[in-house]
Amino acid sequence: MDKEPEVALTTPLQQAATLHQQGQLAQADALYAEILRQQPEHFDALHLAGICAMQQGQAGRAVDLLARAIALNRSNPSAYSNLGLALQSLGRGDDAAAQYEQALKLDADHVDALYNLGNLLQQSQRYEQALSRYDSLLGKYPDHADALANRGNVLRSLGRRDEALLSYRRALAIQPNYPQVLSNCGDVLCDLKRYEDALASYDAALVLAPRFPIALSHRGIALQALDRHDEALSSYDMALALAPGNMEALCNQALVLRDLRRYQAALDNYERVLAIHPHHLTALWHRGLVLRELKRYDEALASYDRALLFAPQHALIQASRGNVLRDLGRHQEALVCYEQALTKLPDYADAWSNRGAALTKLMRHTQALESYTRALAIQVDHKEAGLNLASALGHLGHHDAALAAYDAILLHHPHDADTYMYRGVTLMSLGRYPDALVSYARALEINPEHAEARWNDALCRLLLGDFEAGWRQYEARWDSQRLDVPRRIFPQALWLGADEVRGKRLLIHAEQGFGDTLQFCRYIPLLAGRGAEIIVEVQPELKKLLCSLAGIDQLLAQGEALPPFDLQCPMLSLPLACRTTLHSIPAAVPYLHAEPVQLEYWQAQLGGLALAVPRIGLAWRGNAAQRSDPRALPFATIAPILEMPAWFASLHIETHVDDAAALAACGALQFFGPQLKDFSDTAALIASLDLVITIDTAIAHLAGALGKPVWILLPFNADWRWLTDRRDSSWYPSARLFRQTAPGDWQGVMAAVADELADFLRKP
Repeated sequence: MDKEPEVALTTPLQQAATLHQQGQLAQADALYAEILRQQPEHFDALHLAGICAMQQGQAGRAVDLLARAIALNRSNPSAYSNLGLALQSLGRGDDAAAQYEQALKLDADHVDALYNLGNLLQQSQRYEQALSRYDSLLGKYPDHADALANRGNVLRSLGRRDEALLSYRRALAIQPNYPQVLSNCGDVLCDLKRYEDALASYDAALVLAPRFPIALSHRGIALQALDRHDEALSSYDMALALAPGNMEALCNQALVLRDLRRYQAALDNYERVLAIHPHHLTALWHRGLVLRELKRYDEALASYDRALLFAPQHALIQASRGNVLRDLGRHQEALVCYEQALTKLPDYADAWSNRGAALTKLMRHTQALESYTRALAIQVDHKEAGLNLASALGHLGHHDAALAAYDAILLHHPHDADTYMYRGVTLMSLGRYPDALVSYARALEINPEHAEARWNDALCRLLLGDFEAGWRQYEARWDSQRLDVPRRIFPQALWLGADEVRGKRLLIHAEQGFGDTLQFCRYIPLLAGRGAEIIVEVQPELKKLLCSLAGIDQLLAQGEALPPFDLQCPMLSLPLACRTTLHSIPAAVPYLHAEPVQLEYWQAQLGGLALAVPRIGLAWRGNAAQRSDPRALPFATIAPILEMPAWFASLHIETHVDDAAALAACGALQFFGPQLKDFSDTAALIASLDLVITIDTAIAHLAGALGKPVWILLPFNADWRWLTDRRDSSWYPSARLFRQTAPGDWQGVMAAVADELADFLRKP
């Protein structure tokens, strides 16, 4: 607001101006009105009354008074400038600009007109024009601290942060005790990631103005960037105590709460913002992000959809919506979201990476690779895209390329434990086990608590026969995201071999798949021999079969009520508890037996079938519902051996969808699926055979536990329990192992099986 003009005043006008200068606006206004009642065309009274009306928030009345004054005197630039301010406060920016320009026609160096016009242009986001006006002003009045401060704001908006900082510092050199400029200086220092300097600037502002909510709120941003989360929360709390409706502070505080995983508290902040401003775009968007963290996916989706009603082209919200659709398994819809986001932000690396993830789920692997590659072309150090690219390459069997992708990530993220862990998995896929151990060791050096690295390290060590370290590391399985089996929590102590079990009631409980239970139940007779009373809980499908296992005092199916017990141990922790080494595996077979009645039934069933030739059971797939399984063989791969002189039976309960047509046309393979009601039926059928040929599935463990000759067909990257480069099994003396010599080479495996089977069939 321009200062009141210096004029020779009549006594009433002098009295009004004095009251005006003292801030007694209502009294001054009344005197101006009295003067104007008597002298309606008194320019100075109209001008001063207009200024007074503006200062009382009566912009419409101010416009009327100032326009009347200008009508009387069109040569006063201050009147035009003040009329511009009144019009600007009414939102009439173009009209205000015209008044400022008129003032400048009368006086090109009019300081207030230049300053006010600069401010108007800044508010209108016409930053280059605003900068020109401020520069013109400062050319004449270089010590104008407010112009320097606002010039800094314009330069910051233009992204010229270093220049903005210089402008703020020039303002502070003129007016050191300027809290708003100190706060703005902190803002640009935050932009420059100079957070310690920013914090010092905010603190200096707050020394001058302790109740400055904006400085307190922005101070929280600097503290958050410095990982001083508790102090950041406190700073936001102080800001909100002064300005409870400060939506920026509420949203920024919610970001800290999200970082601290205090998701419900963050959600509460966003709800407070939306209660004030239901259409607040950032709050709706970030509310969706928090709901996603809480796994409240439908609510997150609704929050994004509500935000997109107000900003349908918002690329970041579209991409966030795609993420939650992926969480819901709606990958095709997610893909649409990512592609919509990328039409607006074609260089949005996150969206390219996530688009690739959706394409991977849709089994469109080549396009996924292209998407990940595009993300990395935009942002070479994009870790997620790099990891996804490496994973996709590994999925396609390109393990050397996957390894190169992990190494590329480590060029930019040399201390990333996840990358070292996944790199180790890839090295295992290449059969480079010692190198894999080195990679896992590096991951654990960076993060000793990295559960996935510990578990994979365990698998590698077990594969190499290093059981002492392997079993110990294998306990990390409970913290791994890969193990889709929750840890059982009991009030009774976990037994891992340290406590005496004689006279104790020990619960042994199954934890993973059928094959694991069949393999590790062998320890139960050993524990019974130590004087423990053994309670065993297994999958319902195995309960009847395990009745044949020695040493069990009470056998339960999962879901049945447990009796009292003293100690408990998950079944795959038994080798650790029993201090098993490669040379002390309890491998006496058989330790499971077919039930006599069922055995008699199956022998009768098979009694009249091809007695003159060997009976061979086949299993070439795992779960019939599983479409992708590196252990499985296509039926066409095993079909040639069905032409050999033997009688063949399928050991599968169900027919895999991919095999249905070929099996229907095959007359050389008997299928007994409906008669195999549980594993005790399968055990009796296997016991009636001469040989089992199977992939690495529960059938292999069942045949081995029954002591039946079993040939196990293994992929190139076989499971740890089969060790490396061995044709025999330390777990099952009756087993022979047939391994791929290259990834995916089932033809070579079946050629070796056919040769061995020919010899087997020639024996009397």
